[in-house]
Amino acid sequence: RSLCFEELSAAYCTAHSYRMAVKLLNRTLRRTPDRCVKASTLNEHVESMGRKAAACLEGKAREILEAGLEGYTGDLTDKNIQSQLAKAYPEPPSHAGDPFREQIEQYNDGKDEHAQIKREDLVAATESDPGDIVYISIDDVGVQRQKESRTGDFEKDKKRVENTVIHVEADGRKHVITAIGMHNAFTLLMAFLISNGLLGSRRVVCFSDGARNIRSCIEKFFSFREPVTHMLDWYHLEKRMKELLSMSVKGSKEAKATTLSAVCSRLWAGNVDDAIEYLENIPGKSVKNQQWLNEAIEYLRRRRQHIPCYALRSLLGYRNSSNPAEKANDRVVAVRQKHNGMSWSPKGSSSLALLTALEINNELSTWISTGTIPFNIDSSGLEKGAAA
Repeated sequence: RSLCFEELSAAYCTAHSYRMAVKLLNRTLRRTPDRCVKASTLNEHVESMGRKAAACLEGKAREILEAGLEGYTGDLTDKNIQSQLAKAYPEPPSHAGDPFREQIEQYNDGKDEHAQIKREDLVAATESDPGDIVYISIDDVGVQRQKESRTGDFEKDKKRVENTVIHVEADGRKHVITAIGMHNAFTLLMAFLISNGLLGSRRVVCFSDGARNIRSCIEKFFSFREPVTHMLDWYHLEKRMKELLSMSVKGSKEAKATTLSAVCSRLWAGNVDDAIEYLENIPGKSVKNQQWLNEAIEYLRRRRQHIPCYALRSLLGYRNSSNPAEKANDRVVAVRQKHNGMSWSPKGSSSLALLTALEINNELSTWISTGTIPFNIDSSGLEKGAAA
């Protein structure tokens, strides 16, 4: 197959259904009826391309990790490996001494005490120079899993294929990593950070929706730099509070909105204890379901260490969300694979996701023409593609 055929196959199949991709491919290449490519053939071919690309990335990651870590056997959470990483990449010191006074004073002026920026530990933890940071956003996206075989009653299979998408950004340069399985994605991430020199003097700041498996992987893979900065995405925090308070508090929409506003204004400033205290002191007559109210309180307690001062970060123009990863998820997986009636095998889903990620990273043409993947951080086509 020519390079033209390979590039068109990848481009059409990552953007359209296989049926539409076949029509476009045959029309573009002016295939006669007896030489037309079939959808099943194209499907198998693209899956094969994706599997080979995945094997290339896994091999490259292993080479990087074996070269830099003595005795590496595939487990980056091993204590011996973590010890080597700690010696090679110690946690950089924070550069924020007593900064941001003017911005904080302006923000606090006229606000209720509980909604003011007042936690000195969160102020000191806020980066003073984003140029010294590598931002990592992590998200999972599930698509309907294809059944291995049909059963007699055609009962719907609720299992899903979970793709992990990680967006890395440093100095305005971006890269997207994807894999089936959180552990596999984090292994690729660590190899990528080491290969691109992003673990030296830089701080690591992670964003996520707070899912337990993401928190667990961050703690395991970055325990050599514990505690690595891991922030809970503001959108998901506000959304979860809205859901829990809607189920736990009585009253009209206006009354519930007032309660939500009071809680969120405290959380926006990073005052988690004030928000918990407010929830604990809601009068009994205003409580619809104490169990859900307790869940809201426990949710904040469990995630206290991951809630920064969103207000200060917003004032400084810093990121407050895992939106880059979710935007990458849309392009890498959701747009192509989450239509009604679609179901996927793990190999089929991961192959399409990886080929799309290579395109976003401007690596697809290199992979097709040379069989190698640069694995370098660079300006990607993510924002351009999303806008289009």
